[in-house]
Amino acid sequence: MKRAWLIIVVLMLVTACSKVELYHNLGEDEVNEILVVLNDSGIHASKKEKIVQNESTWMIIVDKDDLERARKILVSHNLPHRKQPGIAEVYKEGGLIKTPDEQKAHFIIAIKGDLVNALRKDPDVVDADVVINIPDKEEFGSNDPAEKKHPSASLIIKIRPTPEAQANLTEAKLQRFVANAVPEMDPRDVTVITSYVGGNSNRTLPGQSPSVITPGMPSHSNVSTPSGPTVMVAGVEVSESSSNRLKIYLAVFLGLLALLSIALVITVIHTHRVRQESQRPSGTVDGQLMGPDDHKQLGPGE
Repeated sequence: MKRAWLIIVVLMLVTACSKVELYHNLGEDEVNEILVVLNDSGIHASKKEKIVQNESTWMIIVDKDDLERARKILVSHNLPHRKQPGIAEVYKEGGLIKTPDEQKAHFIIAIKGDLVNALRKDPDVVDADVVINIPDKEEFGSNDPAEKKHPSASLIIKIRPTPEAQANLTEAKLQRFVANAVPEMDPRDVTVITSYVGGNSNRTLPGQSPSVITPGMPSHSNVSTPSGPTVMVAGVEVSESSSNRLKIYLAVFLGLLALLSIALVITVIHTHRVRQESQRPSGTVDGQLMGPDDHKQLGPGE
């Protein structure tokens, strides 16, 4: 009996030693997101809670053999995300009265943090970042709307190419999403740069029509290419077996082109002669005009 307990204890120690810590001091939402990504990639991972100064923090535990692969997967997915400071965090700070430049900088940081944190809540968003530019207001500036400076923004977003992303993460919707967070910003002043991760090379990207390849149908990647020796005919590289047929086609084409050219020349000459005859006076003999006496001298039938 003692030997059985000893074997169980040894197995538990060996199992515990094979588990290592991947990340720690994470929030529960971050841990759950990491667990989903790792499990989808075939890596068994678990979470463990740890109390530090009466606050709950979480860690990720994986097998020692999967440690390096798990790190690479998380790096490719930009995990774990660090929450950006939003309006609640930025304006929570006290202190002295801030200058207008400091107030503007804090406002931009707060808006950026809220936008990034909101975008990252979408399950199809891997990562996002935004740069906001708000011009200074001129006290004596022009009232002309065309000359007035408007705020602008640039959004860089990395998403997974899923059907939901096609519907919800279009460029127009992302532009409106950013513009609605900044006062007086036009959606047309928002630049969106989108990249895609995950899936295979034949994935359907937002804005494209999905293509379905059924058994028996040739795929677009299997394009037939000339096989065997090739020759040059009129500057075109073709297979040697098709060169004679191409030469016949070219000869027929050139023959038709020559016939059309001859017909065009004959038509032009004929048109020119008809035009000259129509311009010649009707009462002429051998190219000379006939007077009244000449008509009298001519007999019947002359």
